[in-house]
Amino acid sequence: MSDNTRPTTRKAPRFDAYILLVILFSLFAIGPLLQPGYPWEAHDARHSVYFLFEMDQGIQDGNLYPRWQPDFAFGYGYPFFNIYGPLATYVGEVLHLLGLGFADAIKAVFALSVVASGLAMYGFVKQILGRRAGLVAAVAYMVIPYRLVDLYVRAALAESVAYVFVPLVLWGVWATLHRPR
Repeated sequence: MSDNTRPTTRKAPRFDAYILLVILFSLFAIGPLLQPGYPWEAHDARHSVYFLFEMDQGIQDGNLYPRWQPDFAFGYGYPFFNIYGPLATYVGEVLHLLGLGFADAIKAVFALSVVASGLAMYGFVKQILGRRAGLVAAVAYMVIPYRLVDLYVRAALAESVAYVFVPLVLWGVWATLHRPR
C-alpha cells in the first residue's frame, strides 16, 4: 500500500424527513381504510376477500402457487390464478398468516399499496427534480381521483398494487438513459 492512500470513509445515510412526510400525507388517502369495518359495498370488495380465502385454502393444502381453485364455478373449479395476477393476493396471504383476518389483510394491502406507490414516486421524482418536487408528485400520485376511485369504489386490489410499479419502471428507464452502467 502506498503512503498517500487514505482509507475511504463512508458517510452514514442521512435521514430524509420528506419520506416521513410522504407517509403522513398518505393518511389522507388511506384514512377510511383505518376505520373499523370493511367496505363490502365496493365493486370488487367481496371478490378480493374471497380470492384471498381461496388462496389461503390452496396454500393450507400445500400448494405454494394454487392455480386451480376447486370452489370456483359452483364447485366445478377454475384455474383462477392462471389468469389473475396473484402478487396482491400473496401479500394479503402473508398478512393473513401474520394474524390479520381476511378482510383486514385486504384493507392492509390497499393501504400498503398507497404508501409504497407514494414512496416510489417520491424516489423517482427526487432523482430528477429534487425533494420538494418529489413530495408534491408523491402526494398527487396518492390522491389522484382515479386512484381513490380504485380504492373506494372499484376496490381493484391488483390494480392498486400495480400503481407501485409505474414510478419504479419510469425510474428504471430514466436511470438507464441518464446513468447507464
